[in-house]
Amino acid sequence: MLYADPAIAWETFPAPARGLPGANVGQAADARFSVADGTSLHLQRFIWADGDVIDAHLDDHDPHVWPIEHAAHATHAVEYGLWGGVGLGLFTYAITGNKRAALVAGGLGAGGGVYRGAHKPKQSRKVFLLSEFIAVSRLCA
Repeated sequence: MLYADPAIAWETFPAPARGLPGANVGQAADARFSVADGTSLHLQRFIWADGDVIDAHLDDHDPHVWPIEHAAHATHAVEYGLWGGVGLGLFTYAITGNKRAALVAGGLGAGGGVYRGAHKPKQSRKVFLLSEFIAVSRLCA
């Protein structure tokens, strides 16, 4: 994490020209920059009681290039979708005995699980020192 410095004018930080809506994990702002190797540099600003903090990390899969891979590797979308679908489907079948109702409920549970899981990032962050951040930021497209 990079602790905010008065020299960083976050409000004037360039935003990516394209992008998918990011998951809200409590950040006040964020920006993402594609790197030539298919990863992306992701900056998130958090406002905490003891001051602003900027989380800078590399995502293994750039969501602008690999959105499904990014969702599968950086969030809990797959796991939540699986548990939501199987859990609600089995629960519905146990109560009703109706296969169609169980399939519909399973589909709804999977969709809800994917949505919920996509907003739960995995905590596999690579945190940089400022000198490393500057070196990586020069690689960004």
